[in-house]
Amino acid sequence: MYPTLPYWVDWGPILVAVVASYLVANVIIVCSKYRQNQRIGQKTQDLALSSSSMKSPVPVTIITGYLGVGKTTLFNNILRSSQHKRRILALVNEFGDAAIDHQLLV
Repeated sequence: MYPTLPYWVDWGPILVAVVASYLVANVIIVCSKYRQNQRIGQKTQDLALSSSSMKSPVPVTIITGYLGVGKTTLFNNILRSSQHKRRILALVNEFGDAAIDHQLLV
């Protein structure tokens, strides 16, 4: 049923070569993953050090509240006012079936 191999085929060296190549491949993979993690850690550390030397923090105000308490009215008043002399970025995160705040904001 199975083909017979010649009497001179010795499976010992073949088996050793297969196992050795498997082990070498796994060692290469582990070393490359380790090196990749080291590079990621170094880049993270570099970013943390560079961000700590920034000029000043950016002020952030978050407006939250229940439905109908006047969040859109407050925000429109802030946008229309020229007293603050600041640039304003609005990120509107709307939930619900009827999204209308984008139409109400100035």
